[in-house]
Amino acid sequence: MSMNSGNSLNRKKGSSLSKRESLTRARRSAKHGDFFFAKWATSDGYVRESPCLVVSNHPDPHGEIIVLKCTTQQAKTSFDAPVSCLKFPSVVRCNKIYTIERSQLAFPISASIDTNEYQDIMNKLAAALCL
Repeated sequence: MSMNSGNSLNRKKGSSLSKRESLTRARRSAKHGDFFFAKWATSDGYVRESPCLVVSNHPDPHGEIIVLKCTTQQAKTSFDAPVSCLKFPSVVRCNKIYTIERSQLAFPISASIDTNEYQDIMNKLAAALCL
């Protein structure tokens, strides 16, 4: 093996660790308003892999976080809020509230939600919780 190959291999290992550290940091710092791709089980046991919107903003000692389910399906109820900031036209299901472990956040989604869409989500979330 040549010296260049070994250096290349070390760089790959280093970048892999760097990605892992970056993901760990992103999970730890996930906060209200952030979109993530996540994997969690629904109440009927179905394992869901999809975008979600983080709605909690407190440091949970158990490493849990509260999220709202996002989907590309059409809006079905008055609790569904359309968002245009994700890769595909989507809705945030404001009455589909899940508590998941931060380790279930697969990766952050770079998305900046529109102020009006954000307010719509917060209003629908409040209505879903009867606040």
